[in-house]
Amino acid sequence: EVQEEGEAETKEYDQVSADCETMQAEKRASIEKAETIVDNLSGELAATKTERDGKKDDVEDNLSDIQVVEEDIAGEKKSFEEARAEYQTQHEEVSNGVTGIARAIREVKRHQDGSLLSVKQALASVPHSAQALLQTDSSSAGLLKMLNSLKDKFTASKNDLEKEHLKSKHAHESTMQGYQGELDALQTTLADNRKQVNSLTNTASQMDHELTRANTTLVDDTDVLQKLNETCESKQDEYNQATEVRTKEMEAIGKALEVMKGDVAAVQTGAGAPAVRKVVSLLQRVADPRQRLVAALQAKEGLSKDLALVLKSARGDPFQKIKQLIGGMIKRLMDQANEEGEQEGWCQKEMEGTKNKRNDQGERTAELSEEIHQLEARRNELRKANRTLTGKLASLEEQLVNVTADRDEDKAEHEKEVTDAEDGSAAVTRALEILTAVYKKENKTKESFLQMTNKVFRPNAVGVLDMLQQVKEDFDAAAERTKKLEKEASNEFEHLNTTMRASIRSTERSLTKTAKDLGTVQVDLGDTLAKLRREQGLLNGAVKELEKLRAACMDEVDPEERRKAREDEIEALKQALCILNDPKGSMAC
Repeated sequence: EVQEEGEAETKEYDQVSADCETMQAEKRASIEKAETIVDNLSGELAATKTERDGKKDDVEDNLSDIQVVEEDIAGEKKSFEEARAEYQTQHEEVSNGVTGIARAIREVKRHQDGSLLSVKQALASVPHSAQALLQTDSSSAGLLKMLNSLKDKFTASKNDLEKEHLKSKHAHESTMQGYQGELDALQTTLADNRKQVNSLTNTASQMDHELTRANTTLVDDTDVLQKLNETCESKQDEYNQATEVRTKEMEAIGKALEVMKGDVAAVQTGAGAPAVRKVVSLLQRVADPRQRLVAALQAKEGLSKDLALVLKSARGDPFQKIKQLIGGMIKRLMDQANEEGEQEGWCQKEMEGTKNKRNDQGERTAELSEEIHQLEARRNELRKANRTLTGKLASLEEQLVNVTADRDEDKAEHEKEVTDAEDGSAAVTRALEILTAVYKKENKTKESFLQMTNKVFRPNAVGVLDMLQQVKEDFDAAAERTKKLEKEASNEFEHLNTTMRASIRSTERSLTKTAKDLGTVQVDLGDTLAKLRREQGLLNGAVKELEKLRAACMDEVDPEERRKAREDEIEALKQALCILNDPKGSMAC
C-alpha cells in the first residue's frame, strides 16, 4: 500500500512538474517580451522628449526672431515717417520758393520802369535765402536773369526732392515687403514648430501610457512567476519530504518485520502514543515464547555450552534495532530543526541586507533624478540667456554701426557747411576789399542803384558795404555755430560710443560666462546621467537579488506550524521509545 501510494504521488508530481515548467516558460517569455517593450519604449520616449525639447527651443528662437523683425519693421516705419515729414517740409519750402520767385518775376517784368517801391514789392515774394544773391546786380534785366536762374535751381531742387522721395518710397516699400515676407516665413515656421511640439507632446504622452502599461505587465508577470516558482518549489519540497518519509517508513516496516519474524500490520512510525502501544502490545505477545524459553533454561542446572549460548541469545533485547531506528529518526528531526533555524537566520540577515541595499540604491537614484531635473532646468535657463545675450549683442553692434555711420554723415555735413561758410566769408571779404578800394578811388558820393536796392531790403543799412559786412558776419556766425554743433555732436557721440562699447564688452563677458556655464552644466548633466544609469543598474541588481532570496527563503508553510509539527513528531517518537524501554508499563509514558 505504501509503494502504491508512492507511485500515485510520483505520477501526480510528474504532471504538476510538467505544468510548472510550461507555465514558467510562458511567463519567462512574457517577461522577456515586456522587458524588450520597456527598453524600446524608454529609448523612443527619451528620443521623442529630446526632439520635443529641441522644437521648443526652435519655437523660442522663432519668437525671438519675430520680435527682432517686428522691431525692424517698426524702426523702418518710424525712419520713413521722419524722412517723409522732412521731405514734406523741404518740398513745401521749395514749392513756396518756386511760386514766390515766379510771382517776383512777373512783378519785376510788370514794374521794370517803376519806382523802387514797386521793385521792393515785386521782390518781397522771393525766398529770404535767395534775396542776398539778388543784390549783386543793380539793373532790372540782371534781376530778371538771376530770378529765372533761381527759379530753375529751385525747380530742379523740387524735382530732385520728389525723385529722391519717390526713390525712398520705393525702397521703403521694397524693404517692408522683404520684412513682411521674412515675418510671414517666421510665423509659418513658428506654427509648424508649435504643431510639431504638440504632436511630439501627444506622442510622448501615449508612450508614457504604453510604458506604464508595459511596466505594470512586467511587474505583474514577475510577481506571478515568483509565486509560481514558490508554488512549484513548495510542491517539489513536499514531494521530496513525502518520498523521504515514505522511504524511512519502508525501512522501519522492514526492520520491524525482520525482528518480529511475522506479519505485522503497517503502522506509521511517530503517529502517536496509542498506535505505538498497539504495536508494542503485539510485539510483546509475539515475544512471550522467548521469555518462556529463558525461564525454562534458567531453571535447569548444568547447561551445556550450546544451551548456554541459546540462553544468552534469548536474553537479548528483541526491540534493540527498532529503538536504534527511532533514535536515529529523533536525531535527524532535531538536526533538521537546527539546520532550518540556521537557514532562517541566514535568510533573515540576507533579506534585511538586500532590502537596505535596495532602499539605499532607490534613494540614490531618486537623488540623481532630482539632480538631473535641476541640471536640465539650469541648462534651459542658460540656453535662453545665451539666446537673449546673443540677440542683445547683435543689436548693440548694429546700433553702434548705425550711430557711427550717422555720426560720420553729420561730421561730413558739418565740415561741408563750415567750408562753405568760410569760403563765403572769404569771398565776401575779397568783395569788400575790392569795393572799398573802388569807392575810395572814385570818391563817389551818389548812391548807385545797387546801394538803393540794398536799402529797399535793409532800410536800416547804410549801403552795400554794410550789407556785405553783415553777410560776412553771417557767414562767420554760421561757421562758428556749425563748429559748435560739431563739437557738441562729437562729445555726445564719444560719450555714446564709450557707453555702447562698454555695454558691448559687458554683454560679451556675460555671453562668454553663460557659454562657459552652459558647457559646465552639459558636462555635469552627462556625468549625472551616467551615474544614474550605473545606480539604476545596481538597483535592478538588488531587486533581482531580493527576488532570488524570496524564492529561496519563502515557504508557503508557516515556519511556526512546521516547527510545531516537528516537535509533536519528536515527542511521539520519544514516547514510543519510552514504551519500548518499559514493556511492563511501570514508567509514566
